[in-house]
Amino acid sequence: RDTLGAAGGLVGAHGSLVDVGQLRACEAQGAAAASLERLPEALTAAREARRRWDAEQERLTAMAAEAAGRVREQRARAAAWKGDGWIKGSPSTPSAPAIVGPVCWLGLGPPPAMQPAGCYVHGSVGSGKSTLMDLFCLFGLRGWRVRRQHFHEFSLWLH
Repeated sequence: RDTLGAAGGLVGAHGSLVDVGQLRACEAQGAAAASLERLPEALTAAREARRRWDAEQERLTAMAAEAAGRVREQRARAAAWKGDGWIKGSPSTPSAPAIVGPVCWLGLGPPPAMQPAGCYVHGSVGSGKSTLMDLFCLFGLRGWRVRRQHFHEFSLWLH
């Protein structure tokens, strides 16, 4: 692990194993290693973008709730208003609506997408999928937790 770790990340560790003959050179496996190496940075960026988006949602909701609180009395008078015989006068309409639950702010757009959303490693038996995932778990996480499992285990967990 120390020797491979000095190689510099997942792609470096994969290249070191190819250089010493532990793995055979494979273009698809090298591309998969490069994709996996980009994944932690993309996940970090997506998490930060989502945190900023959620914070802006909360800020706008708090502003709307504050505006609704300023006209609470006005809304109560309008709700209690009863016409005198034939409708004489009209209830006043509050200048801000009441906030009942979570607010959807269409101006913010949809939540930010995660790009890439993941990496699906596939191939025939013996193509190095498990080895590549072992290397990823050892050298590519950069602080992220991971649950390494084969597809059949994932399917059983999912269903």
